[in-house]
Amino acid sequence: MIINDQLLLWNHASIKVLDVRHSVLRAGEAVQSYRLPASVFMFATRGEAYIKLDEAKHVAGRFQIVHCGKGTMLDIFLAEEEFEYYMIFYKASFPLTLQPKLVALLKQYNPFQLQYRFLPIDPLSICRIVKDMEQEWREFRYLERFQVKSLFYQFVSLVLQQIHKEGIEMIEPDLALQAMLYIEEHYAKPITLESLAEILNYSIPQLSVLFKKKTGYSVIDYVIRKRIDCAKSLLTQTDATVKEIAASVGYKDSFYFGRLFKKGVGNPPDNLEDLSAQNEKQRIVLLFPSDRLLPWTDSGDILVMIIIINTDITERDEY
Repeated sequence: MIINDQLLLWNHASIKVLDVRHSVLRAGEAVQSYRLPASVFMFATRGEAYIKLDEAKHVAGRFQIVHCGKGTMLDIFLAEEEFEYYMIFYKASFPLTLQPKLVALLKQYNPFQLQYRFLPIDPLSICRIVKDMEQEWREFRYLERFQVKSLFYQFVSLVLQQIHKEGIEMIEPDLALQAMLYIEEHYAKPITLESLAEILNYSIPQLSVLFKKKTGYSVIDYVIRKRIDCAKSLLTQTDATVKEIAASVGYKDSFYFGRLFKKGVGNPPDNLEDLSAQNEKQRIVLLFPSDRLLPWTDSGDILVMIIIINTDITERDEY
């Protein structure tokens, strides 16, 4: 993204700081599968950790700044005994009367969703600003909240200045991958194209096009496939009823689930359940008057190792 375009969008955006958090991870602790509810700046002050943004893995050390957008899946694991960091959550919005040129630019390059990380030139100034922000944020008074916003703009100004001078690489997140990760985790909950676009902070048409391009499926078809695949596993590996399985993968109506299942698999779920039970009952019992061990024998689709046992053994071995 051209830095001037980014500066242009930052200048026209209305920024609201949503939260400022100070955290310390200690031995045995981690942040796992945390989907960011807003755009975030992370600033590390002590220690080192492995961080994962969606599927991209990085090492975050002392004084490093990390930025990622709403909907990013964040994981943090310790690389040292402790990792101390701050997270600044914010939201950028624009007026409905935004110029068409800026609307087009925002659709093409959204600076509030970009992922990047770097070491600041003046880390102590950054550290002072961030700590002041966190302290003011804890006061819960209007004047302090106004001061937080002022400090945030100071922070962003220093960040953008360094990006401009050093040409720091900024990565657009893989929107389709973010959507797939969300579906993997929440497939049993109600999911619509509209709700997913809201969670990931993208427009509905943009999400629809990019998701179809990457997966070959619409969002809803992908959700259905995921639910049916999980249901197949449950039908063959558990004793749960069709109604119970339907509810566990997100369908309250078991009849509707049955129609979707038959359409996707070719058989109704009851048939698959019966077939699984039948296969479970198919056991091979072999008794022979000897002590010899025969080699592996291929019996149709079932691979069987036949063990010869003495005739004086009364108990049967089942395979």
